[in-house]
Amino acid sequence: MKLFSVDRRGFYVEGSNLELTPNQPVTPGVLEHIDAMQPDGYSWHGLQYYRNPPAPEVAQDAPMRFLGAADQALEVGNVAQARQFLNFLRAAMSHSRSEMLDLLLERTREAHFPDRPSRYRSVFAVETLEEALAFRASYGKPEHPVYELEPLGKTHRGDMSVYTHATPVSVATLDHLMHLYWRGETLIMPNYKTQWEHVLELPVAVVKKVA
Repeated sequence: MKLFSVDRRGFYVEGSNLELTPNQPVTPGVLEHIDAMQPDGYSWHGLQYYRNPPAPEVAQDAPMRFLGAADQALEVGNVAQARQFLNFLRAAMSHSRSEMLDLLLERTREAHFPDRPSRYRSVFAVETLEEALAFRASYGKPEHPVYELEPLGKTHRGDMSVYTHATPVSVATLDHLMHLYWRGETLIMPNYKTQWEHVLELPVAVVKKVA
């Protein structure tokens, strides 16, 4: 199967295989849990969206810290500083939206579609070079190269639009969208644009650079 992927991280090497990043020695608590979820390791996507902690400024207690700082600023009449803290809080909460959607996708897969490849152990590709170039124009930079990939393990085709363009919906509707993704189905509605992506479980062969 010939598929195409944009190398936004600069990790693809022509003629090599993309491999999982092995887990580090575990310690009790969170790291032990992380390693138990994927004993063989994670892809770069899994490292970014699951295993690795967020940057210090968006750590777990950021919302309460910055709300408190905004309250203190307002108490002394510093409206500009309060607005700065609140804007940062909005950015921190937005940063976590993608990670939470990916976690919901993964938990839905584990519960209902265990034969599908984990996104935390995979890279992503599209079916044509034209689609890859369009993806690069929307989500990457002109200098990001495009490679032809060959899957060596499990694959899945899902509609990325069901989670990337989801507007605020009920929990039940969001659950339905997650199931659509793993069933390989799409929404039928006016002005809806399907964007198929292939989830390729590692290892994956990097065939050649094509753009």
